[in-house]
Amino acid sequence: MIKLLVRAVLSSFLALFLNSCLENPNRDCLKHKNGYYKFSFEYNGEVMTSYFKRDQNLGVEVFNKKIDSSSIKWINNCEFIVTKLKPQNNTEKNPVNIRIISTSDSSYVFSFKNAIKKNNQSQEVVKGEAFVISKSEFQRNLNYVRKKS
Repeated sequence: MIKLLVRAVLSSFLALFLNSCLENPNRDCLKHKNGYYKFSFEYNGEVMTSYFKRDQNLGVEVFNKKIDSSSIKWINNCEFIVTKLKPQNNTEKNPVNIRIISTSDSSYVFSFKNAIKKNNQSQEVVKGEAFVISKSEFQRNLNYVRKKS
């Protein structure tokens, strides 16, 4: 009887342990469906930052001294497709699939890739983290670029 009880307790602890190890990351994607964000990354040894705002159907980005707008099409609460409204080259014509992997109060981790896979080409998936910023911080960057152009 004691052996059976010990086995049951150990099995319960093992199940709880395995469940906690395999638990999905925190994903409150609705919290980040609309808002103001910044995303920094390194390119050729230089840190670059993109500032953007997003709502249900439209995104506005300030990057590399340019302002750009994109349509947003949500696939589900954690995944969406971004398509530039006025692409400047063939690369920008390709829609981008963005998937929110995990969230916190102040940021979300995401992956992105081309939404359309071309024949015989490998699909590169890139990960990043976007941080929540204030509307005024976004507006400052937007106004700065407008004054320069």
